[in-house]
Amino acid sequence: MRAPNPTPTLGDIMRTFTFGLAFLAALTLTACGGEGGGGGGPEGKYNIDRDHLEKAAMEQAKKEMPEGMEMPPEMMTMMKQMLAKFTIEVDVQSGGNWVVKGNAGDGDKLDETGTWTISGDQITFTTTKKDGKEHKSSKTGTYKNGVIMLKPDAEGPEMRFVRK
Repeated sequence: MRAPNPTPTLGDIMRTFTFGLAFLAALTLTACGGEGGGGGGPEGKYNIDRDHLEKAAMEQAKKEMPEGMEMPPEMMTMMKQMLAKFTIEVDVQSGGNWVVKGNAGDGDKLDETGTWTISGDQITFTTTKKDGKEHKSSKTGTYKNGVIMLKPDAEGPEMRFVRK
C-alpha cells in the first residue's frame, strides 16, 4: 500500500475547484427579488462576471496550494480553459421566482429554480428544484445597482452576477 501524498495533484485541485464552482453556482441561483438595493429591483437576467470569476478562482486555487508552492503554469492554463466554458445565466423574475441555467465548465449542466426575497440590499435565494428534483437550500448575498454578489461559504470565492 502506498503512503498518502500530502501534496495535492493537479487532478485533486481541479476536482476541488470544479466542485467549488458548481457549488457556488448552485447556491448563487437561489433567490433575488423585491425592492431596494439601489437601481430599482433585482428583476432581470444576469450573467456571471467572467473576469471576476477568473480572478477569484485563481486566488482560491493559490490559497489551496501547499505553503511555499506556486501554481504550475499548466494548472493555470487548464483552469482558464475550464472557466472559458463556465456559463451561468440567472433569470430573476417578478413575482419572486428565479431560474438558473448554465454549464459548470466540466460538462455538468446547471438547471435550478427557486424563489427569492429582498430586504434592503440583502437578497436571499432559495432553491426548490435542482436538476428536476426537489431540493431545498438558501443563500443570502447582496444586490445593488444591477449587481448580485454571492459567496458560497466561508472558504469559497465570492461570485459576481451582472444584469444584462
